[in-house]
Amino acid sequence: MGASADEIDRQIASTRNHLDANLDVLESRAILGAKRAGVIAAAGLAAGLAIAGVAFLVYRRVRRPPRAREARPPRSESIARKLAPAIVSSAVSAAMAQAFRRRARPQA
Repeated sequence: MGASADEIDRQIASTRNHLDANLDVLESRAILGAKRAGVIAAAGLAAGLAIAGVAFLVYRRVRRPPRAREARPPRSESIARKLAPAIVSSAVSAAMAQAFRRRARPQA
């Protein structure tokens, strides 16, 4: 007849073991490949960011006028700009308070 059932079971087990060994090798290769691809992608990203940073600095250096030619308001003008709203609001509130006091006084 043909092969016995025990012999067929041994061949099946041997084939399974062989396939498992091959799968283990393929999985380890895939893991190493993924790690390698990750390292390459990270290096590429870092290089791209570095190049973009340098390009931005060069662009800014070329397009931006030198500091000596920039028009800056004098210090007194910038201080006045900061203080003006406070002074105006204080004056308006004082005038309003005075006006309400005059109105509230009884007339003789």
